[in-house]
Amino acid sequence: MASEPVFQCKTNILYGAAILDRTRHPVTFYAIKNTMKIVVRPATEADIPSLTELFVQSAEYHAEQAPYFFRLPPNDWIHEFFVGHLNNPNVRLLIAERDSKIVGEVRAEIKKTSEIPLIKAFTTLQVEEIVVLQSHRRFGVARTLMAKIEEIAHEQKISQVTLNVWDFNVSAKSLYAELGYVVQRSVMKKDL
Repeated sequence: MASEPVFQCKTNILYGAAILDRTRHPVTFYAIKNTMKIVVRPATEADIPSLTELFVQSAEYHAEQAPYFFRLPPNDWIHEFFVGHLNNPNVRLLIAERDSKIVGEVRAEIKKTSEIPLIKAFTTLQVEEIVVLQSHRRFGVARTLMAKIEEIAHEQKISQVTLNVWDFNVSAKSLYAELGYVVQRSVMKKDL
């Protein structure tokens, strides 16, 4: 994947108000104190151990909330999973760093839908996963990662960012709603 410019954010643990600059400028969260600098950059193969830590944190949460669906994969599978995504030209795998420590990641994929008589052709940047270390939540890391994904979509002339979120993930649903995402469809199930 081609090297992309570093994306930086200053955020505050006290205030959630932000000015989101949709141009090539960083997202800046104005802070009064407890300021942290968040740097977003493309992931590399050297980041896989930290990506694995984030993936396991997310997998454990999902397996705890929906054990009928999720399970913990072995680490060697996770390693190959990330290698495959790093080598996929349609995938954007970004990490967020604070003080040179990886504290979050987002993985999104360009998806193209062909036109059929019922559906128009369209392209979307589909967020497949976003994870922030538990210790770094509520510091603007996820907002910064999502802003970068939206910037990438804009640069690629993709007019829509989509994502899936499990109903049990209340904090994620709240964040996405605050960022302007709306429910497009729901998937329902019934255990028999």
